[in-house]
Order: sequence, then structure tokens, then C-alpha cells
Amino acid sequence: ARYCTTAAQQNVAQEMKKILRTAVMGDLDSALSLHEKLREKNDVPDWGVVKLSSVLLANGREKQSELLLHRHYQEYGGEHRFARKSLVQEEQVAAALLRVMNCSKENALANARQLYQWLLRGHYCSNKDSFIILFVEKALESGGVKAAVLELEQLLRLGRVKSLTRTLHLLLFTAMKHRDTSEISQVDAIVTATAPASLDRLKGFVLLELGRRTEFVESLQGDRLEAGYLRFMVDLAAKLRAVVVLESLLDLSNLLQFRRQEKASVYDELVKIYGKLEKAEDLEKILDLVLQEKDNEHFRATLARLAHFYRFSFSAKVKLVINFFALRDENLLLSAA
Repeated sequence: ARYCTTAAQQNVAQEMKKILRTAVMGDLDSALSLHEKLREKNDVPDWGVVKLSSVLLANGREKQSELLLHRHYQEYGGEHRFARKSLVQEEQVAAALLRVMNCSKENALANARQLYQWLLRGHYCSNKDSFIILFVEKALESGGVKAAVLELEQLLRLGRVKSLTRTLHLLLFTAMKHRDTSEISQVDAIVTATAPASLDRLKGFVLLELGRRTEFVESLQGDRLEAGYLRFMVDLAAKLRAVVVLESLLDLSNLLQFRRQEKASVYDELVKIYGKLEKAEDLEKILDLVLQEKDNEHFRATLARLAHFYRFSFSAKVKLVINFFALRDENLLLSAA
């Protein structure tokens, strides 16, 4: 490293931001010249190079875009670089891809895919669901499910992906919403090829998302929802903020014979979502439901989470405080008497 002090890094970051502003304004030659001067004596950050490369590519300068990334890759580690140690955040990679994807060029999606390949090759990032879904969404918009599946297949050739849950969910949701057997068959095939154990669970999740509860219940094997299946649905609902799925699970909890701790896990995720969205009325509904449970002891953590949110009516606050503290210490009220 040429400079390694915090002050020097901050100065370089500020200079890099000025260069990027120049590039975004359209003066690409000046931006490249300024970048060249900066890199001669300083360690240029990964995130700056990635953004500048994306601006160049979005403006049709493919060779300069590729050269910028490749040269930086060679100067800062080469084959010894690790994507997990790259100094570019996931959001910055996504922004770079979207910049190219959403530009006015006719081959914008192909160019964005090319940029993604360069980033993977240079270990600026790893092949991830959060990036792949951007391409699949764009392909869905322009060519429907068939085009989106083909796009996914191309991206999977670029390297191993740890998880594809969000992308596969998007494809299944679209196909099942259309009720198109051909589309569903195409998506089934790609899910089976990449995550066979998730197919039935993803389909069940989508059925609840689409309000098709009867079909969901009929799709289950047995009278109750298996614990692993429930965890999968609750976790995915939390990631996607799919309130309708969690609410459906609550409504079906008696029919599907949820254990108290399983029901509590559904309450907990709803509380987190409602709380972050500041939905006071919905939080109060959860509070009333929890207090109606036969054995409140299993829902102590839920009451504790509810206590973090203050946008309740006065009567709800009183109920929450009395019940939460009574559960926390059953002797509290007696000792105060």
C-alpha cells in the first residue's frame, strides 16, 4: 500500500467521489484523467473503481470499463484476491449493475451481465442471489418467465451460488400467479435442478401469498405442518416482509396443530414487521391475541418484543405492562400488595 493512514484514506475517498461526480455528469475523459493521476500515488478503493467502470459501460465505453477493472485487479492482489475481502459493499455492486441494466442502450441487460462477469473474475464480489435476482427481474419485465429462466441458467454458469431462494421464489410466484402450466413446468424444472428440497416449500409459501389457503392445506402430507417447513416459511416471510403469509399461518395454526413455541415464532416475526412499519393497530391486535393464549408463559419473548414499541393506545400499554411484568416475576404484584 502506498498510503495506509486513516486520514490519507479519507482524502483519497473524497477525491474519488469528485471523480465519480465528474463521470456521472458526462465528462468521462476528464474523470479518467483524474483517476489516472490519483492512482499513481494512492491506493484507489475498490468501490470507486467498480462505480467508475459501470458509468463507463453505461455510456458505451466497454473496453475502458473492462481495462479499469482488470488493471485494478492485477495491482491489488490478482489471483490472491478474495471476494469476501473486497472493499465494495453488496449495495454498491447492485447499484453498479442496475446503472448499466437501466441505461438506454439496446443491449443493456447483456452489458450488465458482462460487467457482472468482470466483477466475478476480479473477485470484487461472489455469485449471489441478491445480484442474480436483479437480472431475473429485468428479464421477467421484458420477456416473461421463459426469458427469466434462460437468464438464470446463464448466470448459474458463472459459478456456484450458495442460495437462490429469493430468485426462485420470484419465478414461482410469477408463474403460479398466472396459473400457466407451461410456465410452472419451466420453473419447476429449474428449482428441481438447483434446490430440489425447496420446491414443495416454496410452492406452499406462494400459495399462502396468493391467498390460496385451501390448496396449501391440501398440499400438505399429514394433518400438521412439519417443523422444518414452518421454519422455512417464517424465515422467508421475514426476509420478504410477507405479512400475508405470517397472518395466514396464524389463522391456520389450530388446524395445523402448531405447538406454542411454533406459534410464538410467527407472532415474533409479525411484531418485528409491524413495529418497523409503525403499525400500531396491528401491534395491538397481536397483543390481544397473545393475551388470549391459554399459557402466556410461552409468549414471554413476544411480549418483550411488543414492549419495545411505544405507539400503543393507553389501554394497550396498561395491558402490556401488567401482563409482561406479571410474567417476568409472578411475585411482583404480591409483594407490592
